[in-house]
Amino acid sequence: MVNLDLDVEDYLKSLNEWGYSENKECLIVGTIPPPIGGVSTHISRLLLILRKSNISYKVHDPSKKNRGFNFWGLLFNILYKRYDQVHIHTPSLQILYAILVARFFFRFEIFLFAHNPIFYSDESKHFNKTLDKLLDRVSQINAVSNIAKEAIVETRPHLEEKIFVKSSFLPPDITELTKIKQSYPDSLKIFLKEHSPIIILNAYRIHFKEGIDVYGLDLSIELLIRLSKKYPDIGMIFALGIRNSSSEYLESQVIKLEENNLSSHFYILDGFQELWALFSDCDLMIRPTLYDGYGISVSEAIMMGTKVVASDLTNRQKECIVFENRNIDSLEKVSHEVLSGLK
Repeated sequence: MVNLDLDVEDYLKSLNEWGYSENKECLIVGTIPPPIGGVSTHISRLLLILRKSNISYKVHDPSKKNRGFNFWGLLFNILYKRYDQVHIHTPSLQILYAILVARFFFRFEIFLFAHNPIFYSDESKHFNKTLDKLLDRVSQINAVSNIAKEAIVETRPHLEEKIFVKSSFLPPDITELTKIKQSYPDSLKIFLKEHSPIIILNAYRIHFKEGIDVYGLDLSIELLIRLSKKYPDIGMIFALGIRNSSSEYLESQVIKLEENNLSSHFYILDGFQELWALFSDCDLMIRPTLYDGYGISVSEAIMMGTKVVASDLTNRQKECIVFENRNIDSLEKVSHEVLSGLK
């Protein structure tokens, strides 16, 4: 396990770099768990640091409010509280409208966090037009990686000087390790005992970009089939946050395992759970994603001493072992090298 104990001063430095200030009232617009995802994990740990500081802050969670409230509630909140800063992590059209209208009445600093290299390019033209109006008024854009920065600069080169690049990873509370492990289902604990080596991957939800499985479940299933010939007791854990409208796709992938008599070697951990504690019981974490902003779960696995194999289409942590993106032969080769080296 990597020692990531940092002083409060180190945490406060991160807050300052992201634009937080002790003499200013801050509003954070973003999702907090549940659900647990990359953004909500970052914000929940950010709040732990803020509580150790003298920074005054409030949170507006758009996932817990309806659309109307996200406009009127946020607008009245900003106008009534007169915040000095608004930090946006999970924007929507209603949120953008509310912030732009509020800023018409008085000036406050706007900070936008780019957790994803796509940077809302898949949204509607109306959304992007509204976003551009807000971007003209932002004080700083916090990008989680150089890839995320480059994606912004590619479409909005005039913003380059406003972009600050820093990983969104903040370490969890290690003292919670035992408690979190005890919260996992008994069936998972049995699976861990019955299989070796253990490979794990995770996805917020199953979704596609231009017909490609973004989280690489298809590659992972094929990897399990191939590696089972070398490791007959191998097991794979797929941690899935939301079973959405693509559940039929998941079932189609599982059928492939049934056809190869490997159903019992694949475990689906449903729902949003803290995963970092589970990594210590796994031999290899794979991240075969089509793209990534940063990949907080990758840093969590590294923190827990677990080997990580990830696609090479984005910036990866130096401890990662990369494979050629969407190339199953490359993924198999690198994964086998890692697993064989653990013996």
